[in-house]
Amino acid sequence: MLSTGLPIGVDNSCFHGYDAPAFERMLKRMFDLPIALKSRILWCAVPDVVANHRVTLRQFGQYASLIGWAGIPRAFVAQDGCEPVAGIPWSEIRCVFIGGSTRWKLGPVAARIIDAAKARGCWVHMGRVNSAKRIRYCAALGVDSFDGSGYSQFAQTYLPKVTRALAEGIAQEVFEGFLR
Repeated sequence: MLSTGLPIGVDNSCFHGYDAPAFERMLKRMFDLPIALKSRILWCAVPDVVANHRVTLRQFGQYASLIGWAGIPRAFVAQDGCEPVAGIPWSEIRCVFIGGSTRWKLGPVAARIIDAAKARGCWVHMGRVNSAKRIRYCAALGVDSFDGSGYSQFAQTYLPKVTRALAEGIAQEVFEGFLR
């Protein structure tokens, strides 16, 4: 990925639990990157707890400075219970990462958070986007980027689906946005 010249978003791999030593090693490697490479990093997700806004907000207070120390812009991972205005440390982030349970992330509060982020000029990323239906949803809401473990873990299954969706014109604007 580093050799492509494309922008980079850095997830924290907290979906299955936070590994502090691994995360700190990654930040150290990012701190030592050449400035030309580091400048391509759009955001790094501050450690979060899936579907728990209250604990995620507490962790943001604990770990955001580590990412700032590495010279990397921060992403706040919105989770179940987050509210668009009061629940997000807007002045400390460059990106809102839409996490949370499937029901929450596809619901009206997450859509309002996306709108609030776009109004503030923040990048919006959504995790766990592994289907053409979810890609269309991201496009409709103005999400800037997305990821899904299926693309890396099951590339032979998922990449052809995305390629087919692109060939059919589905979410073309989402992918074009990645290349700007």
